Amino acid sequence: MTKREREKLATEERAMNLEEVEKAIIRRAEELEEEHAGAPEWAGAEPLDFPAPRSILDELVQRGLLKRLVVEHLNHRVNLYRLAEKPGKHPAPDDLFDVIVGFEEIKSLFRKSMGAERVVHILLVGAPASAKSLFLLELNRLPGSFYALASSSSRAGLADLILQSTPRYLLIDELDKVKDAEDLSVLLSLMETGIVSEVKYRRIRSRRVRCSVYAAANRLDTLPRELLSRFLTLRIREYTPDEFLQVCQEVLTGREGVSPELAQLISRAVLQRIGSRDPRDAVRVARLAKTPKEVEEVVDWIRKHR
Repeated sequence: MTKREREKLATEERAMNLEEVEKAIIRRAEELEEEHAGAPEWAGAEPLDFPAPRSILDELVQRGLLKRLVVEHLNHRVNLYRLAEKPGKHPAPDDLFDVIVGFEEIKSLFRKSMGAERVVHILLVGAPASAKSLFLLELNRLPGSFYALASSSSRAGLADLILQSTPRYLLIDELDKVKDAEDLSVLLSLMETGIVSEVKYRRIRSRRVRCSVYAAANRLDTLPRELLSRFLTLRIREYTPDEFLQVCQEVLTGREGVSPELAQLISRAVLQRIGSRDPRDAVRVARLAKTPKEVEEVVDWIRKHR
């Protein structure tokens, strides 16, 4: 075993020990909540009530497993802790997926995944300009979500991103363009064990996170089998012309604040004159043109130089 492998193994063992501590904290919080049920004067537990230092309690607060209350007591502030919402019960916007026409079964699978007790990772596969990216953009409205474009990931790497932001939902567009071996290794560990580790020079960081990975890809043949096996893979078809027009008009009026008349004009121009079924093209035109005349000009320029 190499030195790097030994360091990684030691890091993962520490993360597993930390997981046991976190479980003990949650169990203790549940006991205290039950003990004080029906006692409105009880605001929460003090740090000394838990079998762990305050730094771990605060980390659980950051991850949404506990909530912290600051109360005034005898002229000084006291930090109290209570259980937060159960994992997977993060509130979703009431109009989530409303701009997406059809695909009702896929919408339901996403909603069930959000509410599942254990994480379920989902991969959407289909041609460019299908609803894949639109699904991810809608999911990006979820609390605790982080959107990443695989083809333009930062040099810091996926491990650093997750360790710093601890997303509840990691959204990866163009997954088939992930080429960095370290990023793939991080994804495999995250999706299988929930552990994210980073070993760089003399710095070792590790954390167990509850994170659902929702991704999109145009093709599967470039992705490793071990990565694909961790996903529920769903194939998604391209929009028909009528569906595209309806989607674009809903996106432009609901998300971009465009009038229904102008939204209809832009949608038809993008479909018929530019020859695109990508809703993002309609959004781009809407951001560049505010009147029917400007729409005509912008569409002509795009068509000419494509």
